[in-house]
Amino acid sequence: MINNMDNSINMVKSNHAESTSVNKPRNIYKLEIVWRNVAMFILLHLVAVYGLYISVFYVSLNMIYYLTAVNFLCGLGILAGAHRLWAHRSYKARLPLKIFLAILQTASIQNDIYEWARDHRLHHKHSDTDADPHNSRRGFFFSHVGWLLCRKHPEVKEKGKTVDMSDLWADPLIRFQRRFYIPLTIIIRLTLFTYLPMRWFDVSYLDGLAINMMALVANLNHTWLVNSAAHIYGYKPYDNTINPKENRAVVYLALGEGYHNYHHTFPYDYSASEYGWADGFNPATAFIDLCYKLGLAYDLKKPTKETIEQRVKRTGNESQKLIICGAHRLWCHRSYKARLPLQILLMVFNTLALENDIYEWSRDHRLHHKHSDTDADPHNSRRGFFFSHVGWLLSRKHPEVKAKGKTINMDDLANDPVIRFQRAFYIPLVLLIWGLIPTYVPHYLWGETLWNGWFVCVLTRYTYVLNITWCVNSVAHLWGMKPYDKNIVPVEANMKNFIFGGGFHNYHHTDYSASEFGWQRVFNPATAFIDFFAYIGWAYDLKKASKEIIESRRQKTGESVSESKSQAME
Repeated sequence: MINNMDNSINMVKSNHAESTSVNKPRNIYKLEIVWRNVAMFILLHLVAVYGLYISVFYVSLNMIYYLTAVNFLCGLGILAGAHRLWAHRSYKARLPLKIFLAILQTASIQNDIYEWARDHRLHHKHSDTDADPHNSRRGFFFSHVGWLLCRKHPEVKEKGKTVDMSDLWADPLIRFQRRFYIPLTIIIRLTLFTYLPMRWFDVSYLDGLAINMMALVANLNHTWLVNSAAHIYGYKPYDNTINPKENRAVVYLALGEGYHNYHHTFPYDYSASEYGWADGFNPATAFIDLCYKLGLAYDLKKPTKETIEQRVKRTGNESQKLIICGAHRLWCHRSYKARLPLQILLMVFNTLALENDIYEWSRDHRLHHKHSDTDADPHNSRRGFFFSHVGWLLSRKHPEVKAKGKTINMDDLANDPVIRFQRAFYIPLVLLIWGLIPTYVPHYLWGETLWNGWFVCVLTRYTYVLNITWCVNSVAHLWGMKPYDKNIVPVEANMKNFIFGGGFHNYHHTDYSASEFGWQRVFNPATAFIDFFAYIGWAYDLKKASKEIIESRRQKTGESVSESKSQAME
């Protein structure tokens, strides 16, 4: 009886304690700035500015080449080493490669491997929450560098203790680096960035130190952009539910680390992107692949294409991956829509090209697609290379062109105020935009003669642009392969792609996006231009055929590989 009463009393006390703990208000986080770090980073950047001044005006080009190469290697120490090898275990490395990457990672001065990997694993596990060391929801500055200038959020400390780091602690190389990190950093960094430049390029100690800091600041900011810009600006083709984004600028600045929506969707992929280095800028992946060929890296992890496609369908936005530049794709084919500022910009560019006004250009092009390579085609390629290239402009139109041209519906363009304005004032606009501005700008900006401006910037440019455009009508209808539809004349002209990015012509006559692949994988400046303006919100509703439709059409009407090779040989 007494025992039962004691138990009841204990239960009441326990419940009261639990209730008290639940009702007890949690401590409110208060930002605490670490002024020592603030002073250190300000001084570091000021010295870096002086280092930049020295680099531009006083050191040799060989010194610049050396700094660029060593800084690149330090970047690999972070990306291929601390990030992909140790933080994500996306591949395995032999001891020589591990030592090499550890040296480079030490030289980058971004914490030892153990601490770097712990923070990064925590970042992935609790991305963009209070437990994320560089939570991008707290703004660009905080996620870029601010997180290093203040005390960690209590959630970071608490959740950080739950991250499993046993695999790294079991590695003797990582334990060695962590134990002797400060002396190793001083020796390696000063040797690579100060002592060797002094010996090889005859710079003073202070100048060498300043250049050292400049290289460090550049490397740090490139890495920080992955935490800031790649979490705030870009698009999300793989997972719409998370913050990280695909950011092309970060791809180039951070040696291939800007495919960030993909990386947070498939963090175990050794390449940190859907495509390898051959299909996109990714030096870190190229380095790992090279080490794999040499036998220094092995067990490279990569999700299958099916896994990626399934994830895109489930959580992503495939239309953002491959998105389909003025008169052609916007007004003629309506393959995307544009805000007024972009429409005006493209109208100016079209006028600069002097290839007829938008209305007339689009009418002829729509007629070309509707009656391709027949007598009703303005530049019928069956009449030979010269005719389809320029001859059609030197003769009267075929009666079929005139007759069929009247059947083309142009109501959408006739109702566009931008197009009506250009058509009404086309001649004065041409004189101003095509002739006067390109002639006078070089004269006023850098002292060229008016004759040079006229002959080079107007006539030479105009001749070049005309012939490049004409090649689409001639070359891209005569010589190449037909992987999408072998029953039509237009072909895939690879040489035309390198010149302008507009030679995916067999595909274009099958589907209006002008190429199966986006500018990330092949040379296609026009698509990159549209992609950029879609990114800033000036272009929208970009149309693209699905992979299933493309593959179905290829199987139904496209040439086989052997047919394509035979056609190419002929």
